[in-house]
Amino acid sequence: MLYANIPVLLVAGVIVGIVALVLRDAHRIAAVTRRVAISLVLGFAVIAVLFISGYAFEDPGGLTAWAMTAAWVLPMVGLALWGWFSPRTAEPVMWAATLVILILSISWAARGEAWQDFMNDYGPVIGIAALAVGVGLAAWGYHRPIRGAICLLMVAIAPVVGAGIAAGFGFATAATSTAVTVCPFLTCALLYLLAWRLDRASQRSDVALVA
Repeated sequence: MLYANIPVLLVAGVIVGIVALVLRDAHRIAAVTRRVAISLVLGFAVIAVLFISGYAFEDPGGLTAWAMTAAWVLPMVGLALWGWFSPRTAEPVMWAATLVILILSISWAARGEAWQDFMNDYGPVIGIAALAVGVGLAAWGYHRPIRGAICLLMVAIAPVVGAGIAAGFGFATAATSTAVTVCPFLTCALLYLLAWRLDRASQRSDVALVA
């Protein structure tokens, strides 16, 4: 998982580093860092929607493909819009969605063979669920960086751990594909933590100047 995340981290690190050299202001750097984080996730989400829906329209295709795509894209968009425009009211839902991913991941670890049979028939539903929830958390975390980062870390790590335990039964491919799916959320969480730390440093600096 870490190896798959390195290129994304490098790109984000370079962007934030350049911004830091230019702005030299902790509060403004934090704001840009949050924008870089959400942009990475949204860009990845667009690619993921095109990629996953492409497979659905190849097989089974038709109305079934539309229904399968809408079943996860619409909740993803709904969570993202709710978290972005009303972070206060969205918070319980975000924690609940995170809990759902944790439960699914534990179930995957405990019943790897049963889940693999199910996903062979219906696709990587846990990875897609983590993708949908992760995008919503990223939008919410833009306004609630520390809580958003905590939830994003859980959503990024739990499915990979579950898939990794299931890989002990011979499902290494599922573990690898899940790791790639959730990598942008790990990057987003780390950037949100950095932004939160920069905001705290800026606030302490402002207090010191006033004093």
